[in-house]
Amino acid sequence: MSKLSNEPLFNMTDYRAYIEAWARAKGRGEYRRISLALNMHTTLVSQILNGKKSLTEEQATKLCDYMRLNPLETDFFLKLVQIERAGSEQLKNIFSRHLKQIRNQANEISNRVPESKELTEQDRAIFYSSWHYSMIRLLTMIKGKQTAEEISVYLGISISRVQEILSFLASRGLCRLTNGRYVRTEQNTHVEARSALAIRHHQNWRSKSLELHEKMSSDDLAFTAPISIAKKDIQKIKKILLETISEISTLVEGSPSEEIVYLGIDCIKI
Repeated sequence: MSKLSNEPLFNMTDYRAYIEAWARAKGRGEYRRISLALNMHTTLVSQILNGKKSLTEEQATKLCDYMRLNPLETDFFLKLVQIERAGSEQLKNIFSRHLKQIRNQANEISNRVPESKELTEQDRAIFYSSWHYSMIRLLTMIKGKQTAEEISVYLGISISRVQEILSFLASRGLCRLTNGRYVRTEQNTHVEARSALAIRHHQNWRSKSLELHEKMSSDDLAFTAPISIAKKDIQKIKKILLETISEISTLVEGSPSEEIVYLGIDCIKI
């Protein structure tokens, strides 16, 4: 799958430039697919991109939907169209003022990273309600999986769901929007081990791990072993596991982000 342009829409002053960058990133035949989505001849699409004709607001709305722009991006794109189509300088100035407000709003959202502030209980409840939140946050550390479209394709979930989660993560400082791509921050999401949210977190990922077992390859590893053991040796096993977890944590800190791996370790007396 082709990567989309790294140039964010909010930096654009001409909607045509964004369409061209978007289509170029999508690859061969994209202009034809755009013409089908807008139900217009390819010649008319060419005339619009050449500046001989303008998009109507109705066509622009359809195109935003086809390009899967989020609501703020759609507002910005439509405002660019309205500025071009405005019949007077006064109306252009009004639309330009609206455009600036949308751009400022986008910049405020992308720069809102309160890394020193802990999440509220309500925010934590949302974050730990589904494995999607922590998974998508992890994916924003990996090149090629940092836009809503890339994540949607990789996880096989709707782009609207991905956009909803990315908006939440960005607004809570868990990731930031930079040059059109989402990047994980160091904001803390820790909860106490005995918290109901921690239990939910374990449940979410263990349920997901059952799905992963069905897709395991020879490179993967799974180990489940109910055992009978002396009481005195239980603490020895726990010590070994804790030392291993510490060693893994040190390794992870210095390891480049390239793949997402589920790691679940249990040692529970029955």
